[in-house]
Amino acid sequence: MVCHNPSHANAGYDLSSYAGVMKAVTPGSANSILILVTQPGGLMYGQFISNAQQNATTIYDWIVNNNAAQ
Repeated sequence: MVCHNPSHANAGYDLSSYAGVMKAVTPGSANSILILVTQPGGLMYGQFISNAQQNATTIYDWIVNNNAAQ
């Protein structure tokens, strides 16, 4: 991950650890910032290297349906 790590926490997010990811997540909420930016039309959706829709669905399911379980 080039943009959201300890050295380059773009937008203030370091996504290299569970604790860091949880700063962008409200378990069970479809309004979590991580969902909003990774769904179609979101700022980060186009950054997925392959199968963007599948990745977006996986993130949504993990946060909303699985309450962002570790």
